[in-house]
Amino acid sequence: VIVTPTRELASQVYSIALKLAKYTQITCALIVGGLPLQSQAVDLKRRPDIVICTPGRMIDHVHNTLSVDLDDVEVVILDEA
Repeated sequence: VIVTPTRELASQVYSIALKLAKYTQITCALIVGGLPLQSQAVDLKRRPDIVICTPGRMIDHVHNTLSVDLDDVEVVILDEA
């Protein structure tokens, strides 16, 4: 999980992650405010290898999306902390 303070920064990180993972089987998901909750919930249900998110939207999913939990998270990166 990569946590960024803004959705603009999360989008930039997501774009670079997709480029780096292009020829691998690594999957990524972007979880930020301003995008539909339902499509993000579907992305999270697919159990991506890397989740790039803003804290507020991820907290929203953990509390309100039944299939989302953080039990399998191995590494958390706090960008710009």
